[in-house]
Amino acid sequence: MAAPGEQHWPDGAFLDVALSAVRTEERQGCIERLEAFVEQHRARLEELLHAYGPGSRPASHGR
Repeated sequence: MAAPGEQHWPDGAFLDVALSAVRTEERQGCIERLEAFVEQHRARLEELLHAYGPGSRPASHGR
């Protein structure tokens, strides 16, 4: 995971993809809710990213 204020996708492409899954009427406040979720679950998300993200053993097998 990127440190707070650092982005893996600085062009915002990831956010565009994530928001495309959210209904238009539900988008207001979505970014703030996502930020709050990440802050609340940062340790677990970092653990999962380390275990399964880029450079991990499963990722090296294309999964």
